[in-house]
Amino acid sequence: QPATGGHMILVSGQNCAWQLTYRFERVTPGAVNRVQEVHRSAAGKGVNVARVLAALEVPATLLAYLGGANGRRIRESLRREGIAARVVEMDADTRTCVTLLEGPAATRARQVTELVEPAAVADEGAQERFAAAYEELLPNAVAVVIAGTAIGGARHEVYAEMVRRAHRHGVVTLLDAYRDHGRSALEAAPTVLKINRAELAELADAPMNTVAARVAAYRNLRDRHGVRWVMVTAGAEGMEAYDGTRLLRATPPAVPVVNSIGSGDAAAAGVMAGIAAAAGADGRAPVALERADLAVAARFAVACGSANCGSPVPGVVPRNVFRTLYEQVAISEQEP
Repeated sequence: QPATGGHMILVSGQNCAWQLTYRFERVTPGAVNRVQEVHRSAAGKGVNVARVLAALEVPATLLAYLGGANGRRIRESLRREGIAARVVEMDADTRTCVTLLEGPAATRARQVTELVEPAAVADEGAQERFAAAYEELLPNAVAVVIAGTAIGGARHEVYAEMVRRAHRHGVVTLLDAYRDHGRSALEAAPTVLKINRAELAELADAPMNTVAARVAAYRNLRDRHGVRWVMVTAGAEGMEAYDGTRLLRATPPAVPVVNSIGSGDAAAAGVMAGIAAAAGADGRAPVALERADLAVAARFAVACGSANCGSPVPGVVPRNVFRTLYEQVAISEQEP
């Protein structure tokens, strides 16, 4: 069910997954490898974003396709976690993804290996129901997050259309997708683009090894596509944030890394939570980016991304850990 009271951040997570996380002392290719520890959870970028927003006590509703046995598992997992969701049923079984963590339990993972199934394919009827549900939820959305790849079979313009519909309602959009449907969505001018540095290099088709190169790419995204804020993660280096005037670097404290998968999703949730907090959103009217603070959003994002590293399950941000890390994130201003 949607978040209590209706007014919420709407999270589009089309390509969900049933996540299996296996811990091994060491994985030996070509041999029998016995799992030492197993974690089963709902996952996918949208699920992870919604999970982090719930942990931060930010009202949010996940809009997702689910199907088959995995869909039922995910639905029950969301219910147990208290993550509000509007589910669009499809005939295809939702994918399974597997993460292999090497190293003793509760220690830094020596190596992380991901096995990712292709997206399930939603038929035309399911896609029409998803679009109708999105339109139905938009009037109560204070902001929209579009996270991850689109469902299999989705029309090329699906994300661009979602951005345009949100803008018609006066709703801020955060796009955390850059390939295919995400790249197409840039033509619709999402308000905030959150990607990582490698993705930025692919978008720009150029190395992003210098500040000057990155600023040129940020300016191009603003001038060519109308993106107002660009938020770029860089792993342990933290995040760069650009709003057309200011270039900020948010640097995290050193943290033990059990599993870094999902940290980018946690950062996306942090950006939106930080925007909503700094903008003084009252939970009823759409978020106004003009009242938001770039530094607060970057600090939220980096604290969330760092907190996620401490859990084997992606998208887990304990509120007390977030608060501690939030105070430790260093914000510095750079010359754009």
